[in-house]
Amino acid sequence: MKKILRLVMVLFVSIGLCACSNADEEPQVREVIDNYFTSIQSGDYQTAMSYYTADVEDGFGIKDLDEVVEQELTAAALGEDFDNAAKDWLKYTIQNTFDSYNIDEVTFDSDTATVIVSGKGLDFEQFNSSEFQDSMTTVTNDYVNEHMNEMQDLYLSQGEEAATNQLISDLSNFVFGEMKTYVDNIESKDYKTRFTLVKEDTDWKISNIEHTMSS
Repeated sequence: MKKILRLVMVLFVSIGLCACSNADEEPQVREVIDNYFTSIQSGDYQTAMSYYTADVEDGFGIKDLDEVVEQELTAAALGEDFDNAAKDWLKYTIQNTFDSYNIDEVTFDSDTATVIVSGKGLDFEQFNSSEFQDSMTTVTNDYVNEHMNEMQDLYLSQGEEAATNQLISDLSNFVFGEMKTYVDNIESKDYKTRFTLVKEDTDWKISNIEHTMSS
């Protein structure tokens, strides 16, 4: 009987310690999720990625975004004005991705935490790449036709490079401004996201994101 009682006591103590441990960890886990969404809503995807593990499965698709953007801009080599306008548009798009978020549930399994988040956000499934490309081509052509005389005058007075640089500079702000309007017109829908976090030393890191938009 004493042996059974001792085993029962050990079991309850273990359960109690585990519960207390999880209770202590929950504020840290919530803080990671809060900081993650705060970073995204401010357009700071680099800070958002700092909450990822190295091998994260990112359902939002911002993993390595900075590297990809730099590679694309370097390959395009369209100049500083274009690069700045592109980065500004990217920041604008990211910071408008989520209208709201709410942490619905936090559960633990050893050194793994699962967080369920819901809210409203942009449904990028509506993004039609062909329609978008056609729209941007039309906008670009209209702008060029409208300013053709100015470009010709600049070409004749300062040469091809000056005219090209001016055109890219003007188009960068104009086109990316139109692209912001395109983002503004994407409908927001309800979403539910499941985050998996793991303990790395003393820090909680996001290792997996499963993001689902309502139909």
